[in-house]
Amino acid sequence: MKVITLIPLRWHALSLFPFTIGGLTDSVNPCGLTIVVVFVMGLLAFGHLRPVLRKAGFFVAALFLTKFFMTAGLFEGFRSSSAFFFMGRMIYLLMGAVAIVLAGFHMRDWWVYKKTHSVEAFKIAWPAAIQSASQGVESPENIKAQSPWEKKRWSFLMFFGGIFMGFLGSVCPQPGYITTLLYAHIGRGRFLQAGFGLLVYSLGFVFPLLGAWALMMWMIRSQMCKSFLREHMAFCKIICSAALFAVGLGLIYTFF
Repeated sequence: MKVITLIPLRWHALSLFPFTIGGLTDSVNPCGLTIVVVFVMGLLAFGHLRPVLRKAGFFVAALFLTKFFMTAGLFEGFRSSSAFFFMGRMIYLLMGAVAIVLAGFHMRDWWVYKKTHSVEAFKIAWPAAIQSASQGVESPENIKAQSPWEKKRWSFLMFFGGIFMGFLGSVCPQPGYITTLLYAHIGRGRFLQAGFGLLVYSLGFVFPLLGAWALMMWMIRSQMCKSFLREHMAFCKIICSAALFAVGLGLIYTFF
């Protein structure tokens, strides 16, 4: 493999720093940010947040595994096809449009709240839903009455949702040097280094999701958070609107 001879010797050392930076960089490109927004907004769409949050680890695990195997070369032929890119592009454009519409709803809620100081007329419950979502704990009686599918459905949905978003996220190209480093290690027989590098790169990619997940778990338990939301509801609505508008505009600009 001639490409290996062009790489300075110091790049062949066991260094996880380039893989870490690559994963974190990949997580904040338009595709990576969209995954975080879909993850957070998807969870907040449920009235009973706590039971769903417990299953959110399946989404993160599925996304991690999908990123790991796809970076290793799995489904490379399918992902490099023009049909896959076109389909992903259309989905991202649709997501961008939906994000802008949701931003408009948040602005509408902000206006209503400024006039009435009531959350009853909100079109989008977040962030007011955090206050009630913390009470979303299923009773033992309800759990016993559920069928096996009802008990496991959120786990399955989260897992396959993570796989889907992992494929969709691969529409944006990953840093080119990641593949070069992997081939460099493999070409010199350093399979352990290549495996650890791939592991760290995939963990870096899901790191923002882990942070968002931990933050949401803290929010539904924190009295301080709920007090802050009550006092600054209008400000939170403006922030949500601005974030969604920026993501939507970024997606449309990137993929149009």
